[in-house]
Amino acid sequence: MKLLFTVVCLLLFAMSDGIAGIDKSLDEQLNILAQGKIPERLIPGAQYRVAVFSYNDPDDTGLGDTLAAIAAREVLTNSKVSSIGVIFFKGGVAPSGDSKLGYFDKVEKVTAAQDVKLAVWGIIRTVGDQLEILTYAQVPRPALEQHFTWRLRMPEAMGGQSLLARLRPDRILVQRLLLDADGVAALRRGADAIATVRSAPRNEAPVKATLPMDRVYYIVGRKNDWVHLQAAGGVDGWAPVRGQCTGACGEFLQAATYAGGVLRYMADGEVPAARGRFTDEARAVADQLGALGLLARGTLDDLHDLQRVIRPWLQRKAVPPGGAAFANIQALAELALALKEEYLSHAGHGADAAEKDALYNQIQLSKRGARDQAYALAKISLSDPRNPDLLHNLAVLFAYAGDGERADLARQLAETAITE
Repeated sequence: MKLLFTVVCLLLFAMSDGIAGIDKSLDEQLNILAQGKIPERLIPGAQYRVAVFSYNDPDDTGLGDTLAAIAAREVLTNSKVSSIGVIFFKGGVAPSGDSKLGYFDKVEKVTAAQDVKLAVWGIIRTVGDQLEILTYAQVPRPALEQHFTWRLRMPEAMGGQSLLARLRPDRILVQRLLLDADGVAALRRGADAIATVRSAPRNEAPVKATLPMDRVYYIVGRKNDWVHLQAAGGVDGWAPVRGQCTGACGEFLQAATYAGGVLRYMADGEVPAARGRFTDEARAVADQLGALGLLARGTLDDLHDLQRVIRPWLQRKAVPPGGAAFANIQALAELALALKEEYLSHAGHGADAAEKDALYNQIQLSKRGARDQAYALAKISLSDPRNPDLLHNLAVLFAYAGDGERADLARQLAETAITE
């Protein structure tokens, strides 16, 4: 039987919020891609577009769409990002028909085809008499390059190449939640509550409708924890945003809130809060984003503060989430600090931009120091041998230090890591 994949698009543009419902077949999207064509872009006018997928539900708990709907509503209503569009891919995503693609393969293909900034998806599994819910947030490569990559341009006297630091991992296990029967019931009640449209923004107000997911609707106002909705077909009323999603529902909601925080970072650089029931990966990503922000600002105080952020991760006995990402950031911070101090020691007051740039390009740090830094990174790379950013940086540092053989080897390994 051909598996249909319902797509529900949630829209938020500046001062108005809205949701547009569109039915699509996932198989149709994949067939278009197989023909070398590009599917129609959904919500093309939104600057920040998010894809939320029904959670993979191999044990048929019936919660796949419910969890995705909660996550989609939270990202839409509480990310505090203007020009946002959330595409809710609703329906089963298990392998079907002649397709050998699994859940994640389908998520990845559709995410890439739609060129979204962020994807949210998950898995529901039975563990004994409990349910385990895994929630992921994934940053596709174009968004990673645009919003989560930091470059330190070396002076021309040191080769003029850029050293790189990128967010790792870009597929983040945000939350692992175990629920008993009572928790599952609370989750269902919360999902029903936030989908109930009432005549006024209060719990005792008469019910007017259930939130329509098959038509366009707009959020035209807000009051406390309620949003005012209007939709085609005469639906006009109020629905709660968070207040009715309590207990286990509220705990699950934290994962979607974190995902919305990652999106907000793209818009204004605010680091997502990682306090709550999150994985080490989620906390590590938040600290990496904080460290990358300090690198981007690049003042002496910022570069010193950066050490405080990443030191706890570097002092762990086990390799931290993201592999060598923190060690790579530390190496770049040390080089940025050395370059900053060297520049300030020679910079004159009142120099214009051209003079400052010329002065920077004349800086030459110790080649021995660069070689020592490269050897330290090479040792660290053993724990993360497919980190292309670290390998690229090794190539740049070895080249400046005059070790062409090691620079060429690192460059080849970096190219291999990118293509894998």
